[in-house]
Amino acid sequence: MKTLALLALLPLAAAPQDPPKPAPPSPELVESSIDALKKAFAGKELPPKLEAIESAQDVLDEKVIETLAKGMKEDEDEVRMATLEALRRMEHPTALEELHDLYKRDKDLVKDEELLPVLLKAIGQHASPESIDVLTDNPFRAKSYQALEARILGLGRIRDARCVEELIAMMQLVGKGKTASRMDDFRLSLMMLTGVDRGTSRDAWIAWWNDNKKKLELPKTAPKLPEKLQRRWDYYWGDPHEKGRAKRREDRGGGE
Repeated sequence: MKTLALLALLPLAAAPQDPPKPAPPSPELVESSIDALKKAFAGKELPPKLEAIESAQDVLDEKVIETLAKGMKEDEDEVRMATLEALRRMEHPTALEELHDLYKRDKDLVKDEELLPVLLKAIGQHASPESIDVLTDNPFRAKSYQALEARILGLGRIRDARCVEELIAMMQLVGKGKTASRMDDFRLSLMMLTGVDRGTSRDAWIAWWNDNKKKLELPKTAPKLPEKLQRRWDYYWGDPHEKGRAKRREDRGGGE
């Protein structure tokens, strides 16, 4: 009884907390980043543009992001690619807003077989349910495999049961012949969302979905995958891989 009484007096273990958000950048840093971007974009030299974009990537501020996004209006493909990569890595709601706006308004970009996959991957990186409609928009329209891959794997980052439904629906949009070479991607994303593995058989996944769709609840965090699949996932997203586990944005439940 004394032992129980002593245990009752011990402090309860604190619940795990998300890491604190970083402090906002100083006004001086914001101003200098915006000035550097404007000066670089006003010039004709490529290296200063790339350098300004890379430096601004760490300054998470709405006005900096809006200025950086103007890099998509530059003529050089290297600048546009760097801009998309920066917006992919900037964990700020304005970065995702800019990416969504590009997809909806820049018709030439959506037709670009090289830049479209980068745009879709950048959108998927943010793991936001707000991106589901974008990632499922006419997925087989583009000819490039990379664009479809970005859509499928992007949905796998978003911890929302709608993504499972959309992935199953997507694999049924076209015949088996057109999805056979993509089933590794579908499998990877569905495993990441559900923790279930039905291999690369489209029929097996559809049968599983029909049996479970009414009661489906996703794990709160991304499940641990077999080493080979985990390595592929981490390599695609550029996450630091640790044997058996890696820290990912989607582990925090998606969203912002």
